[in-house]
Amino acid sequence: MKLPKLTSTAVVLFVLSGCAQQQQLSENTSATGPTERPFERKQVSSAKKTAKSTASRADKKGKKSGSAANTSAQGDVWRVIKNELAFAHDVPDRKISEQLTWLEGNQAYFDNTLGRANLYLPYVVDKVVSAGLPAEVALLPFVESAYNPFAVSPGGAAGLWQFIPSTGELFGLERNAWFEGRRDLVESTDAAIRYIQILNEQFKGDWLLTFAAYNSGPGTVQRAIEANQRRGLGTDFWSLNLPHQTVAYVPRLVALSKVITDPESYGIDRMHIPATPSFEVVELDTPVDLAQAARIMGVAAEDIQKLNPGYTRSVTPPTGPSRIVLPIDKKEDFLSQLSTLPQASLTPRQEYVVKQGDTLGAIARRQGATVQELTVLNGLSTSSVLRIGQVLRLPGAAPVAVAAPKPPAAIASSYKVKEGDSLWSIAHAHHISTRDLLAWNGLAPNSVIRPGQILKFETHASAASEKENISNYEVKRGDSLYNIARQFRVPVKDLLAWNELNSRATIRPGQQLKIYRSN
Repeated sequence: MKLPKLTSTAVVLFVLSGCAQQQQLSENTSATGPTERPFERKQVSSAKKTAKSTASRADKKGKKSGSAANTSAQGDVWRVIKNELAFAHDVPDRKISEQLTWLEGNQAYFDNTLGRANLYLPYVVDKVVSAGLPAEVALLPFVESAYNPFAVSPGGAAGLWQFIPSTGELFGLERNAWFEGRRDLVESTDAAIRYIQILNEQFKGDWLLTFAAYNSGPGTVQRAIEANQRRGLGTDFWSLNLPHQTVAYVPRLVALSKVITDPESYGIDRMHIPATPSFEVVELDTPVDLAQAARIMGVAAEDIQKLNPGYTRSVTPPTGPSRIVLPIDKKEDFLSQLSTLPQASLTPRQEYVVKQGDTLGAIARRQGATVQELTVLNGLSTSSVLRIGQVLRLPGAAPVAVAAPKPPAAIASSYKVKEGDSLWSIAHAHHISTRDLLAWNGLAPNSVIRPGQILKFETHASAASEKENISNYEVKRGDSLYNIARQFRVPVKDLLAWNELNSRATIRPGQQLKIYRSN
């Protein structure tokens, strides 16, 4: 029976279900209950044991797989996956009938997900198989994120493997102003493999329980097992009382494994994807701007960003990781040009704070960039409206000689002094400095002004308009950059740029911070 047309809600429910396991892991590692302690104790020691058991599994597979060379030699990634499936075909169809019906004939779902997965799947399959894990592991990102490294769940999970921050930190995924390890293809895949190896060892090689634990957390699965043991009931996945999401999650992965390796039987036209990854990881000595790297290779900046989704500012971080993922057919050209170009042509530039009257075209001309590079780097469209104080990332192009913009015309005005006025109060009310007010009127700092006296002003239209959008905030005890940014509804990265701070900066009570407000 063919599945009726799908709703967008159903698609979301099918793919975004991976946050629960991550949150549970975070809770388990800090819990004091007896069922959590075994996992907590095993985290370090099991990594060594898992390496041995993984090597043993890979050895047993022998010539069948176990290495990148064997994987790529088979030509088609689907053949590799089909050969490396470990348990999906052992599950009777009647136990996953609902999920099979959902997938049968659902060409739109496969077109969308495979359209993204074709870039990443060969790499993930190669890493999974080389680690001695079953191919079902490589299909997990279909369920977790629809193979979108930029996916973020409502619960804060991110990346192909949908790690939440605390779990990502547990497995060494760094997060800072430059880098989001949960989105990084290389590091998140390595972390997911290590996590799954630990879970599989904890649940004695039972893959259904392993994936149930990945979804809902090892503590949840362990408690369900112990509850059934007390009642004299079975402890396999199908017998456990698990969360509703997990009860659907594991069959979803099993059904997907069956359909994607036998598409003809389920009315699916599956696109061809080579077994060999189309990109390579290149180690670097210095930070590189992704847009400039794309420029010298003659490829779209978007394509390089997709290969390097962990770099949140579209540059390789100054503190590492010092690498870039590039298309294989562009690697040699890039390395050749990298060795001959001046360092400044690829090194990231400073960020730019938008001022009154700026446009994308004007900023691009002054910074030696293109409008396309600015829009890609900053997630904008060519029709985007800039706001004063907005922080734009700039590509690392060498400066281009351009005529300096003419300063805005000065506007002359005057003010009649009133009773009770002071030089400071007049300057403050007109958003000018007392020093300028004295200079414009030929006054000394100790000059006395009288009611009725006329004072002259000289202001610039753009500067005056800009000052109306700036306010100063005095840091209070207990404040953090995050809380201040949230209070003023501005991004933390903008707050850092406006005040020339870095992500590790410490703020102190009494410190003045500059805040740009939108019109």
